[in-house]
Amino acid sequence: MTDAILKKLDELEAHPDFYTRCQVPIVTNAKLETMWCYLLQDFKPHLLELSTHTKYDSEVHGTLHESGVKRPLDEETRKKFIEEIKR
Repeated sequence: MTDAILKKLDELEAHPDFYTRCQVPIVTNAKLETMWCYLLQDFKPHLLELSTHTKYDSEVHGTLHESGVKRPLDEETRKKFIEEIKR
């Protein structure tokens, strides 16, 4: 993966303000590999009680987050959204 692609993904996932990018080990075809993953490190505990998806499909789920609101586009709204989710 190139630095340019990681930079675009970081912007999409609001790294490091919202999600934190880290490398995690995975097993594929009986082979141990490392992949990049975006994790929400600091969040309100009640979020763990919400229902989850067994599979995420952007065609079905789009860019909506749990509350049903589209991901904020402008910087001020994005910051408010991050504060709403995080502690």
